[in-house]
Amino acid sequence: MIPDYFEAITAYRVFNVFENGLLAGSAFVEPWPPYEPFVARCGAVSYEGAGEHVRDGRFVSAPVYGCDCGIHVVRTPAAALERVRMERRAHALRLQHLKGPAGRAWGAVKIWGRVIEHESGYRAEFAYPSNLQCDDAKLARRVAALYGVPCDYTPLDDREPAPSHDKSSSAKMDDYNNRPLFNYQPPQDLGTCAIGVLLLFLSMTLQLTGVTSHQPAAPASEVLGADTQRTTVEGARFVAPDLWRIERRGPATILESPEGNSHIALVYVHAADADRAVAAAWAAYRPDVKWPLKVTNSLPDKDGWTDIREYTYQTSANEKRDVEANARRKGDIWTVVLSDMDQGVAEKRLAQVALIYSRLFPKHYERE
Repeated sequence: MIPDYFEAITAYRVFNVFENGLLAGSAFVEPWPPYEPFVARCGAVSYEGAGEHVRDGRFVSAPVYGCDCGIHVVRTPAAALERVRMERRAHALRLQHLKGPAGRAWGAVKIWGRVIEHESGYRAEFAYPSNLQCDDAKLARRVAALYGVPCDYTPLDDREPAPSHDKSSSAKMDDYNNRPLFNYQPPQDLGTCAIGVLLLFLSMTLQLTGVTSHQPAAPASEVLGADTQRTTVEGARFVAPDLWRIERRGPATILESPEGNSHIALVYVHAADADRAVAAAWAAYRPDVKWPLKVTNSLPDKDGWTDIREYTYQTSANEKRDVEANARRKGDIWTVVLSDMDQGVAEKRLAQVALIYSRLFPKHYERE
């Protein structure tokens, strides 16, 4: 039986870092979403290959025994740093890829949920960065800002491996991190235990306000009582419409229609071009999106923005949704507007949606 860990274990791993600060695994390019737990998935699962994930007629999510799936981590900082050094050649090849990573990070992560222990470390169900090092100063700042965790610039050649810890302490947090996840207190009886476990699981699933020892602020959410001037996380100005809900989550400022089923997200990213900016914005806001791209169009510069490009996605007739992205650049920062709207709501709220787009200006821009 695989144990479920409701209090986070401190472990260590290596990341690829992309130009906008997004983290991904050292071998895979799936990004870790900011302010949300990274969830393990098994790439081998299919109609023919799900056998190891079926127990007593029920599907069991990653990780499982008999399969190599799960979020792989090691026990010690020294082991993570050694892995960084071992992967130098492979990383150098990745840097040459047009859409590849721009740097590396390594350090502490929190893992919890279903956890399998093995000789070199663990395979976990959930994880989130906790305290990282990065070999690029600019990327270190972006990672820290994006994920709300410490990320220090550390030239790799100047860093010596940290001393290893013995096995008995490998699954425990050190003194700095020795605190329960979400301030969870162990229950005193079985009934309270069941309720506590349920509430804890829901809090893990819905938000990540306590995964790291360096806690990011909880997303602020409010319903507006009038058209209101607001700014994005990066500082671009826009008008949020009356009765819409506004929330900040990582690099995204999210507007929700009064109906609750339509959203517009304004996401700031650092990227080399519009295509990469849009990909990074979706990864930060909704990494699970799967709509195929239908058409793209370039638009003329306007209101201080350059390199404006629109993306329209193909949705099914049953969905009755309009999904679009609009990327625009100011200096080295892209602002990407992601629109996922119910078609009925889009028609009803057309004037309010137009207000968001027409009054979106770069930071420090003054309209003539």
